Amino acid sequence: MDKRYNISLDCAMESSHQHPDQPTEPAVVIVGNVVTPTGSLPDGAIAIDGNGRISWVGPAKHAPRAAREFDYRGRWVLPGGVDAHVHSGSHAVWTEGFPRLTALAATGGVTTVIDMPYDDPEPVVSILDVSRKIQRIESEAHVDVGLFGTVPKGMGAGNIVDLGAAGVCGIKISTYETHPIRFPSIPDHQITTVLLAASAAGLPVAVHAENDSIVRHLIDELKGSRRLDPLAHAHSRPPVTETTAVASLLELAWAVTGRLHLVHLSSPRSVELLSRHRAEGSRVSCETCIHYLVLDESDLERHGGFAKCNPPLRSSADQQGLWRQLLAGEIDFVTSDHAPWPDALKSSPDIFENKSGLPGVHLLVPLLFSSGVMDRGLAIEEFVRLTSSSPAQAYGLYPRKGALAVGSDGDVVVIDQSEEWVIEPGLHDFATRTPYDGMPVRGKVAATFLRGGLVFDGKRVCGTPSGTFVRPSVAEEGHL
Repeated sequence: MDKRYNISLDCAMESSHQHPDQPTEPAVVIVGNVVTPTGSLPDGAIAIDGNGRISWVGPAKHAPRAAREFDYRGRWVLPGGVDAHVHSGSHAVWTEGFPRLTALAATGGVTTVIDMPYDDPEPVVSILDVSRKIQRIESEAHVDVGLFGTVPKGMGAGNIVDLGAAGVCGIKISTYETHPIRFPSIPDHQITTVLLAASAAGLPVAVHAENDSIVRHLIDELKGSRRLDPLAHAHSRPPVTETTAVASLLELAWAVTGRLHLVHLSSPRSVELLSRHRAEGSRVSCETCIHYLVLDESDLERHGGFAKCNPPLRSSADQQGLWRQLLAGEIDFVTSDHAPWPDALKSSPDIFENKSGLPGVHLLVPLLFSSGVMDRGLAIEEFVRLTSSSPAQAYGLYPRKGALAVGSDGDVVVIDQSEEWVIEPGLHDFATRTPYDGMPVRGKVAATFLRGGLVFDGKRVCGTPSGTFVRPSVAEEGHL
């Protein structure tokens, strides 16, 4: 983050966040162009009670009086973003952690994140692992946090019941092996077991889909021919390495009627395969990431390791294909796959030596608003679905999260569509250079509220951490 977004206590008194156990009473009214689950209120308002829950939604002229009133007439008042794919602890030393990640999320209008389980040195596989992360969340987080759990390679799925009882939102596994312990590839026979066990526990299984065998063979070939340039990364993981893994996973899920979610899809053909299975009755869903929508492989060539991610950035044609599918409603939601690294771990001239992952939790909402709503005419209701309601539904958090409706948490992002700005180097203090640097953006986050408390005022993060751990109720069957 740059100095504009420093964590500060200067606006602590502006926050109306109260502990959920306090008595219910009118606390906050927010006025603006409110988007609800049933449509838009151009001059609407929401009231949030002392417990942080929405108690009233309607025309601004009928809004009840409250202790604090925020007037954002002419600007969009939307449910806070739900980024269902972030990594807070991928390295034991070079780790961002919850304090910086969640503060950054607040600056980008994201009020709930779901953290991946591939922590270093140990992944989240037990009740104890979940409990340790919850303790950190409750003391460090500026926004609310849900968690994924995972399974050890070759160990079946016996821990899934315990993980579900501990409150995870889903089970995350991979078909590509980043690390044999922390981030292993799970063989097909175990994937089937995981799908069955997770389904019985009421949990979706989210999968990183890349063909481990083909990728490793291509990396060896490219290294052998001394191809170490940035595009060698893309050539080591062509679209077929994703689509073959996707096809296999879809068939496994079909065979056992498992609830499958495919993360960070980068190829339009992958979405086509999923759509066919969904039409046949499979309980499957997918996400793409903001970087596949606003960057392409030319950015990988230009920025080298700073634009390295898995799967890699694709061609401009693939990017446009994803946009067509997104606008047609074939993609369920968009995430950031936020995984920043210090510059020292992204600067090698050998592309294969650089860490994979990009920062993005703070840019997901403004970039999709700019490139989707402003540039391509994406309906504001669809924008809300892609950034908030749909991920909340997928992981059992809806309607507590993802909706401006009576009874929902008062999590709000305000977007000023008239603001134009440019992403500057250093906007993220952990990864000071990103492939987004210099990108113009139309639409800026003017404020972020968590359960009625102001956590970002458009310039700085407000007050002390007030985020909490969120556990699922029941993910909507119609969604998955």
